[in-house]
Order: sequence, then C-alpha cells, then structure tokens
Amino acid sequence: MLAFLALPVMAEQADSVCVVSQEEELAKKTNILQKLGNVVSGVFDYINDVDTTYIRPQEYNWAAMAEVNSYIESYKLKSESGQEIVFSPENRTKIGPYAGWRWAFLGYTFDIKNFSSPSAKDWSFCFYTPICSIDLIWRKSSDNYKIRKVSLLKDVDALTFENLSLKGMETAVRGVDVQYVFNHRKFSYPAAFAQSSCQKKSAGSPILGLGYVYHRLKIDHNELSTTLVDAVVKKLPLIKDYIELDTTIRFNKLDLGALTVSGGYAYNYVPMKNLLLSGSVTAGISFKKAFSDIESESFSYRDFKINNVNFDGCGRFAIVYNNMRWFAGCSTIWHYYSYTRDQFHTSNALGSISLYAGLNFHRRKEFRSKSKSIW
Repeated sequence: MLAFLALPVMAEQADSVCVVSQEEELAKKTNILQKLGNVVSGVFDYINDVDTTYIRPQEYNWAAMAEVNSYIESYKLKSESGQEIVFSPENRTKIGPYAGWRWAFLGYTFDIKNFSSPSAKDWSFCFYTPICSIDLIWRKSSDNYKIRKVSLLKDVDALTFENLSLKGMETAVRGVDVQYVFNHRKFSYPAAFAQSSCQKKSAGSPILGLGYVYHRLKIDHNELSTTLVDAVVKKLPLIKDYIELDTTIRFNKLDLGALTVSGGYAYNYVPMKNLLLSGSVTAGISFKKAFSDIESESFSYRDFKINNVNFDGCGRFAIVYNNMRWFAGCSTIWHYYSYTRDQFHTSNALGSISLYAGLNFHRRKEFRSKSKSIW
C-alpha cells in the first residue's frame, strides 16, 4: 500500500528532474550561442578597427552606383621556333548598374554596341573590408578578335595588321583574388576601390595576395591558318611555299590555370579634403598548369601539359572624390599573366578603365545622432 502511494511522488520527482534537465540543456545551448556571437562580434570589431585620424568609416548601409567600363585585352602566342601571333579584341565600352551593402559590391555591365546580343559578358563581385579585399571576376568574349601582329619566319620581319578579323575565337576568364592589408588601421583600400570609407590623411601599406585565375582560349586552328597565310601572302607573295604554322600553336582549345602568391605596396595620397589619389603594384609567383588538344603526329594531349612556375603582375590606380554622401571617380586595374615552357609561350594582359558616380543612403544607426562630419 505504501509503495502504491509513493508512485505519484516518484512520478512528480521524475517530471521535476526532466524539467531541470531541459532547462540545463537550453542554458547550455544559449551559452554556446552567446559565445559564438561574442566571437563573431570580436572578429567584426577587429576587422573594422581603424584609426579615425587617418580613415573616416562608412556611415551608410547602402550604395547605388552607375559605371562605364572600357576593357582592353591582348594575347600573345609564341612557338619554340619563334613564330609569334598577337591578337586582341576590339576595345569594348560597357555600362551598367551596381549595388552595394557596406563592404560588398555586385554589378553587371552591358555592351553598348551590341546591347541586344552582346558578344562579351562581364560579372564582377567586390568585397572590401579595412583588413582585406576579395575580387571575383567572370568574363567571356567572342567574335570580335583581330590579329594585330604576325611573325612566321625567322628571317622575315614581323607584320602588323590593324583590322584582320579572326572568326571562331572565344576567351573566358574566371578568377578570385584575395589581398591582405598589413597597415589596415591607417591605410584604406575600400576608400580607393569600393568608396565605402574616406582616407583623411595620406598613408601606405604592404599587401599580401593569394589568387586563382582560369583562362580558356578557343581558336579554330584551320580558320587561323587560312587567315594568316592569306594575309601574309598578300603582303609577301614570294614566301607562300614556306609558310606553315607550328604544331604547338595549332590547337582548338587551351585551358590555363594559375595559383598565385603575390606581394607589393599600396599608397593613398590625400591632396585635399575628400579627394584621394591611390596606387598599388604587386608582383607574384604563379604555379601554373595548362592543357591543350593539339592534333598532330608529333604532339599528343599529354605532351602539351605545362606545370611550372612563372611571374605575374598587377597594378591598380584610382582617383576618387567622396564626401561620404555621394562619390565619383576613375580607376584602372591591369593584370599581366605569362605561361612559359620550352616548346610554347603565351602571355596576356587584361585591363579595365572605369568611370563611376554613386550615392550612399540609409545612414547607420551609430552615426545618426552624430554631426554630419567627423573631420
């Protein structure tokens, strides 16, 4: 009888223990989330820790911008015997909208000449914080390439062309570039290339970069041979029987990948309030690999596998006016890549020149109660 009466008491105790256990479990989860939140907050504070004597932090959450871009490209192929071909597309002018949230910018540009059916497409994503920057590039172009320079025989001077079209050629570039700024408390990369802060006093910083870029080059080698031979023979009829493209540059597709470690220096010069002149130069060591589908008796797919080390470079320059509410400026970025092997060499230069103007809006809460200027 006593045992029977004790059953409800034991059940109540079990329920009590279960409730306590659930509360402890909930407290543990809450504690973990708080710790995780503190870590994230600490990282965020560290990234945004700047010397306000040199840098004026971003005061707005959002930005809208219109940009006009001009792209310049140049590709060179050179064989072991010395044959050399230089080609580049027609310079493209593109326009497009961009939107940004504090550190990040995303945009898409349209070809002005071929708006309805563009032969080139460009996506770019920029993520700039005081301590590091991330650039993502996706570029594809086709059907607008011109052969600019040709050298097919050792004893014959190189021939230059202004408007020699090459049909059936396509290029694609996809890459990511991450740069770390050592003196990020005083030097601001975002002030020059993301317009998300203002450089108040001149300062510079060493920078360290890590990047990966992938290039794809498609050429109809039959079209290339026919176009080159016909063009050269028109200028030098007597060498018709001596012209033939080397097998190492007679391919339909060439894939190139490069992992690059780079270093350099960047400097922001402030000649007057709200105006900034910026420049940076980096040089990198690249670990590269390339594959081609050469079709010939003397070369197979495996023969044309490049795995070596080369040197690349990058230069960035900008002039910006930014009073924090609105901004305008011009920037240019140039990349140089080279791939060298005993039987083959290729190099390409990619550049862009941008004119832009934009507006910041939706003032951040911590700046709403302050004066409009913290200079």
